[in-house]
Amino acid sequence: MTIANLQTSASVEVETDTLGGSRLLDSGIYNLTIKTAYLGMTRNEGYSFNIEAETPEGVPVRQTMYVTSGKAKGVKNTYTKNGKDFYLPDFITANAICELSVDKSIGDLQTEVKVIKMYDFESKKEMPTEVNMYVDLIGTVFSAGVLKKVTDKNEKNGEGAYVATGETRESNVIDKIFRASDGLTKSEIVSGVTDATFFPKWKEKWDGKVQNQAKGVRDASLGGGGTAGAPGAPKKSLFN
Repeated sequence: MTIANLQTSASVEVETDTLGGSRLLDSGIYNLTIKTAYLGMTRNEGYSFNIEAETPEGVPVRQTMYVTSGKAKGVKNTYTKNGKDFYLPDFITANAICELSVDKSIGDLQTEVKVIKMYDFESKKEMPTEVNMYVDLIGTVFSAGVLKKVTDKNEKNGEGAYVATGETRESNVIDKIFRASDGLTKSEIVSGVTDATFFPKWKEKWDGKVQNQAKGVRDASLGGGGTAGAPGAPKKSLFN
């Protein structure tokens, strides 16, 4: 099965290079082997790209990427700004994983129905679940700039809105994709560049650092005094 909504188009603005649970990796660039990669549906009837990969040492990196908008916005892999169409950031990341792993865009990859164990929130345990697996990706390797990120823990307040609790959580997030064989980005390959120049720039900016996006604000309606606090410190051939 292929998804027409995930096809690429020459009329959409191209990607540019910008620096923008379980055991966590320090921020850095890692070679990741794909263990599972499958297409999912979101609550608002869009598509998600779900991946689990691991380092050579066996440290897992899992991420859900929202590669289209929901039904209300047309289930598109683009958004419009100032009259121009741009790909969604998660689509760019997911598509780069596919292109730099198997030289095919995500919209051209076939899926096959497979059964894997997934956590079921109703039964509160892992259950055999059918997914649309990108089988061609399994076992392939790509390089990823992985960030250690600190974000707020959120809870619902008295009005049903999610607000920061004042506590934080750490996670790993895939930030940038490189080709494992030479460290080139997709935009470098498309431009005909042969030397990986963005790879060292990313390392210089992020190696060993933490991206802290926590605001650390406690909403009074959650109780606990309603005080504002500082965020907790972290614990240390497609291209032809």
